[in-house]
Amino acid sequence: MKHLHPFIVFLLTTSFYPHKSEIIFSDVDFFGTSMAIHGDELYFPTETHIQKIDLTQTDLSAVQVLEVVEPDNLVFHSNDLYFNTGSTISKIDVTDQSPAAIDVVTSGLDDIYGMAFKGDVLFIADGRFENSMEISDLFKIDVSGSETTPTHVIDGPGAILQGLAFYGDGNELHFISSPGFSDHKILKIDVSQILPCFF
Repeated sequence: MKHLHPFIVFLLTTSFYPHKSEIIFSDVDFFGTSMAIHGDELYFPTETHIQKIDLTQTDLSAVQVLEVVEPDNLVFHSNDLYFNTGSTISKIDVTDQSPAAIDVVTSGLDDIYGMAFKGDVLFIADGRFENSMEISDLFKIDVSGSETTPTHVIDGPGAILQGLAFYGDGNELHFISSPGFSDHKILKIDVSQILPCFF
């Protein structure tokens, strides 16, 4: 009888035993749909705080970082953690022992669905109701400046834009378009264009 090649045995065993997810931490107060990692620490929102856990520890316990009502859309830019509460975008320096929130965007937005950085520019998917329909647009703001109102980039192709992400160091911004929370599509735009369009 011939011996099975080790690679074939590996393929057979991994196809019969699917990978399982592992619960590393559980908290009844999770809020929103985002989290962000800075070094070895994972930051996540609850209804009343931003908390963090140290991923290098075996017995994980949450540490409260900031008391804030309903934070969402966490994203890092260097040591600064950006998040929104409603239509306001704020940031904290996570290296501070007692961080204080600093407002970055205070006007021009309605309901934030996602954020992503390209260099010092923060791109924001924002939703609003127009003629009884929920639609969303893409905005941006250079966080190295003093402006507090973002600039409109492009109208969204569908009702909802969310899940913003840049591919590597390039200019392609990918996002999910979900008209009516169905017919989901992943779209991208080249943000280096003066008038970006979807492709």
